[in-house]
Amino acid sequence: MTLAFGICQVTMDSLQPRVMAEGGRPIAVGSGSRTPRARPPRVDCRASSSSPTFGSITGSVGYTHSGYRPAGPVNSSTPKKPGRTHETSYPMRRLSRAEEERAQDRSVPDLIARDVHLLLVGINPSLSSGATGYHFATPGNRLWPALHGAGLTTRLLEPSSTRELLASGIGITNLVNRATRSAKEVRHDELLDGALALRSTVEAYRPRFVAVLGIGAFRRAFQQKGAQRGRQPNGLGSSQLWVLPNPSGINAHYSVARLIELFRAMREALEDSAHDG
Repeated sequence: MTLAFGICQVTMDSLQPRVMAEGGRPIAVGSGSRTPRARPPRVDCRASSSSPTFGSITGSVGYTHSGYRPAGPVNSSTPKKPGRTHETSYPMRRLSRAEEERAQDRSVPDLIARDVHLLLVGINPSLSSGATGYHFATPGNRLWPALHGAGLTTRLLEPSSTRELLASGIGITNLVNRATRSAKEVRHDELLDGALALRSTVEAYRPRFVAVLGIGAFRRAFQQKGAQRGRQPNGLGSSQLWVLPNPSGINAHYSVARLIELFRAMREALEDSAHDG
């Protein structure tokens, strides 16, 4: 079943308890247990003659078909705003216990388009993502300032800035599409299945770079115990493969500044690959 929303389509290979509501904002419709190995819905925003808005956005912020150009100037700091943390661009809001219970085990649609320059791969959705339908939605997640600080986005985006993120040539998926309170709740067999599913996704959408955000999860999913962060010696299909730290706020090993450095190195490699190709 395929649902159209503006320039995007949500394709569901099996019925899922989530739809997109008015204004493109995901809402929950009922609940249900996770169906093992069911293919998640995809948000597919391919540019076409019927979607002139997407074409104009991509031309203005850096997602071009001819190659990659940085989305904006490199930023090394994130301004503080009243009522907001210095690590996120959207107001802090923690879920209630009832909301957490309803979000458990929900899936979040992939945010992806053909030939994106960079496909980010999370471990699995948080409960905040399960509740809202947006990737990396937990207040305090450092992905958004890392992308902006590294020059991959023109401004500090919010989890709901899905069209602008795609327009920057960046998509998001997860190894395991099941929301949990902690990534530690993800089973080993789920990670193995997720690695296989990711290979299929990469083959279908052909991103130039793939970045798995979570070193430990990558080692387990791809059975590479000695893998280190950064560019991997072997790609994933035709895509260059990178492994970067989990940007979750609970990952105390990496500061925002350090994450920006690592994401900037990937951005520079992305630019170099565009010049070479």
